[in-house]
Amino acid sequence: MMQSDFNTNFFNKGINPLTKLVLFSIISISLMILDKKFTFLFYVRSYIASLIYPTRQAIAIVPKTINKINSYSRNHIDIITENQNLHEQLTHSSLNAYQASKLYKENTELKNLLALKQISAIPLLTTEILYSSNNPFIYRLIINKGSSDNVQVGQPLINEYGVLGQVTRVFNSYAEVTMIGENQIMVPVQNSRNTVKGIANGANGKITLKFVSYSSDVKAGDILITSGLDGVYPEGLAVARVTKINGKSADGFLNIDCMPTANITDKPYAMVILTKPLNIDLIQSIDQASNNANKANNKNSINRLPINNSKK
Repeated sequence: MMQSDFNTNFFNKGINPLTKLVLFSIISISLMILDKKFTFLFYVRSYIASLIYPTRQAIAIVPKTINKINSYSRNHIDIITENQNLHEQLTHSSLNAYQASKLYKENTELKNLLALKQISAIPLLTTEILYSSNNPFIYRLIINKGSSDNVQVGQPLINEYGVLGQVTRVFNSYAEVTMIGENQIMVPVQNSRNTVKGIANGANGKITLKFVSYSSDVKAGDILITSGLDGVYPEGLAVARVTKINGKSADGFLNIDCMPTANITDKPYAMVILTKPLNIDLIQSIDQASNNANKANNKNSINRLPINNSKK
């Protein structure tokens, strides 16, 4: 009975911890001595190392993978930042290129206008086109020169490509110009190829060449220049290019479509011809001559009245 209780207590409680410590210490020291003297555990260690090598490799992959992920994240952030910087630089470069191109165009225009001014004996005033009308049926623009700069109604506005229009309203510091494509504008012109003359009349942004006989030699592509007959536009300024000849119109003349040679697209500068329009002087001269003639006629009529000297 007592033996049975001892076995039960022994197996239930197990070996004493102190006994375990002594036992395993003796075994460990014995194995260390055997391995030191006789390399007893070399093959065991080799076998165990072979077994756990894949596990070691798998464990080693984890930090490498983490490092690669971190490196990829840093590189991705660096690439995004670099792309943003490059995009900003490209935007600035594009803006600078546009501004440089714009300055180059303006410089070229000013040089062309200066050359035009130098070769012309007519006084010219360089002006800037502020803006044009937003109404698609009204062809007018505003320039930054006015009466304080000797700009007058009737003076032509030109650029290096030809006639743009005519000053129609003048204020102190700016003026309004009616463009040559406006319906009310009429310019005496001649064909630069053979001096065939006609009248260029604005037609909703385009130009119609009028009063050209059916037998006249006019071809598509001919350049029409001012004839100078009206005293407003000097002779030789380009006005329009013939685009289409539609045959005979109802009045017996040719029906000819043209396009203005000058426009204000990307052309912010132009020149006002400062000479006083001769047609204004002509009108004033005609009015003065008419008044003088009326006065003379009235005086002659009074002098020719019969004098009655009959006596009663």
